[in-house]
Amino acid sequence: MKKRIFVVANPGAGHKKIEEVLRELVDFASSKDYDYDVFLTAKNRNALKTVKENFEEEHSDLIVLGGDGTLNEAINGLTLDRPVGIVPCGSANDFCKNIKVGQTIEQQIQTAIAGKKIQIDLGICNDRKFVNGVGVGFDGQIVAEIANSTRNLKGPIKYYYHVIRILASYRSKLTTYHFDEVNESKKLLLLTVANGTTFGGGFKLNPSAKIDDGLLDVCVIEKINPILRFWNIPRLKSGSHTRLKKVKVYQTTEVKIDEQPLLNAHIDGELVGHPPLHIKVLPKALTIRVQGSGKSGV
Repeated sequence: MKKRIFVVANPGAGHKKIEEVLRELVDFASSKDYDYDVFLTAKNRNALKTVKENFEEEHSDLIVLGGDGTLNEAINGLTLDRPVGIVPCGSANDFCKNIKVGQTIEQQIQTAIAGKKIQIDLGICNDRKFVNGVGVGFDGQIVAEIANSTRNLKGPIKYYYHVIRILASYRSKLTTYHFDEVNESKKLLLLTVANGTTFGGGFKLNPSAKIDDGLLDVCVIEKINPILRFWNIPRLKSGSHTRLKKVKVYQTTEVKIDEQPLLNAHIDGELVGHPPLHIKVLPKALTIRVQGSGKSGV
């Protein structure tokens, strides 16, 4: 069967040259005599609807041009078992820090279309799938601030600006959570349930997480003095914060967070409201393409 790829591209993603990336992708597909269908998402983030309504049985691959949010929407719209290729064009591209897709645009396009196929875990939070993770507390508040901001900032600087702006003033909030033998109710700075390692354009909140181990990594950071928060920012970048007394890390397969209207929550960097949240792992539930070739790459 002739290869026919489905391309969903987000013109509103952080990459300034996404139109050029799309042209390169189409040129590469044409050079291989692949068929392709290209769909552009609107500013109201409709990649989920686009994929759900237009991805058909004859499509061999789903290719996503965008950031973590576009990827999340696309996989939630995908109902068929097809490999997903990713050309990272967003502001942070945190999920792609877990895999190898290539350094140059040309390499990334080749990987997305013809790279090696591997199976990874998916998370599911209140019936929504995710590839990277769910965060409540401070990181949820950051996403809420960004969503409501009128500042035209791009890339990781957008996230860092809001981190610095509210880091000292953010008040730790009572959070009640349950998994395995853990049943706790504490004032937390944040709680992150992750499939991947990195959030916010480079903060390694769950540095030991693996996307194919059938487990969720949980990072719990308890209430910390505002001055110490600034002092420990470099630790969040390196992942060494896990050595602090106020930080606890766990691995599990299911997490419940009780209702708390004062907490903002995000899924893969997109604001989703407030707990309650029920989070589970779906082992080896998604096929993606990474750098490499061979029979698994066709």
